[in-house]
Amino acid sequence: MDYVKEEKGKIIEELLSCKKIVAGQLINYAKFLELHKIYKDRISEREFAKILGITESSFNMMKNQGQRVKILKDKVKKITEKEIKEIKEEILKKVKPGQAINYEELLELYKPYKGKLNEVEFAKIIGISYANFTTIKNKGTRAKILKEKLKKMTEEEGERIKEEILKKVKPGKAINYAEFLELYEPYKGELSEVEFAEILRISYSNLNTIKHQGTRAKILKEKVKKVTEEEKEEIRGEVLKKVKAGQLINYAEFLELYEPYKGKLSEVEFATILDISYYNIKQIKSRGTRTRVLKEKIAKISKEEKEKVIEEILKKVEPRQMISYEEFKELYKPYMDKLSEEEFAEILGINYENFKIMKKQGTKAKILKEKVKKITEEEGERIKEEILRKVKLGQTINYEKFKDLYEPYERKLTQIEFAKIIGISESNFHNIRNQGTRAKVRDYREKEKIDRVKYILK
Repeated sequence: MDYVKEEKGKIIEELLSCKKIVAGQLINYAKFLELHKIYKDRISEREFAKILGITESSFNMMKNQGQRVKILKDKVKKITEKEIKEIKEEILKKVKPGQAINYEELLELYKPYKGKLNEVEFAKIIGISYANFTTIKNKGTRAKILKEKLKKMTEEEGERIKEEILKKVKPGKAINYAEFLELYEPYKGELSEVEFAEILRISYSNLNTIKHQGTRAKILKEKVKKVTEEEKEEIRGEVLKKVKAGQLINYAEFLELYEPYKGKLSEVEFATILDISYYNIKQIKSRGTRTRVLKEKIAKISKEEKEKVIEEILKKVEPRQMISYEEFKELYKPYMDKLSEEEFAEILGINYENFKIMKKQGTKAKILKEKVKKITEEEGERIKEEILRKVKLGQTINYEKFKDLYEPYERKLTQIEFAKIIGISESNFHNIRNQGTRAKVRDYREKEKIDRVKYILK
């Protein structure tokens, strides 16, 4: 072992001087055996591996798994910053900064530096990462070199280009890839497509999309003159001379309103001013539907006005009354100018979903449910006495009979409230209505007492 320590320097010198190896070289197990051949009588494989700077684990991987390992890493002559700068300058005499090269072109550039550097180190100097190096080597792709040497465009130059572009197109215009290339043509020598796109405020992902999917992208959006709140109000005022607030319009009618503002605004911007969402403008455009304009300008009804409407309605109908859409329209007539149908439905206590169903499917909806006066205990007693003139206590009835008894009270009570007065529980009521069973008419107070006793006995 002492012998190995003494001989280590001599062995390394011999190997390097006869040019059998280079410091930092990658070798496999076959090459290792070839180098070890001369020393195998004096030094074991593992001792020789240590001399070459190969760790135990690396030696095992080289021997058993066929991997390559780097030798004499500590002997690799470190390249100075000055030398790196010189190499870059020499390379720039042959290629442009930012030029994309393949593996064959890399090898051509690498030739003069073979003795000093390995391929990976050379690739790193010219700005190619290890991952990109392996990709261009194994997959035949290309990689850009010395990107940091590209002349950075000043803010003033960027602004100059923007001004030149704005002489050809309007800010905010959506362009396709062919139009992009047309604008790019005069700047090809100065900028890459990506850099030019950046000046036009087109992101890298959007550039790829317009390039490969045939879409369009808006340019120089920040140069679009913003419409002030005063101008928006002015536009709304002009539109209100042609349509009512809350009026439903289709796409053709929208375009008619948009005509005077074409030069100032995009369709979407104009739609936003009219309180039409992006989704709704797409719907009226592609599906031929209608949408409401200037909903925010609809005069809001006060709480007092709402109560007044309810009072007027209650002179014509009963609370909890079921009405059809035709009956709804009849009630709605006096309020057409003040309220939309949906707003009037809301006042009547019909939610939006139920209103849509009533309108489209011809169903009925219950109105002003909260306006039903709660029945007192005395009234309950009176109703029970009236019922007991028609049926006996303890008599069993089906749902048809129940409905006959309930009819005089349907505007005052729900069916469940009525069932309770005649001593039928909610679960029994659902059974007679849905399953065709029968239930006993009872004194509801007695029934409560019986239920309490049953509970205590349990």
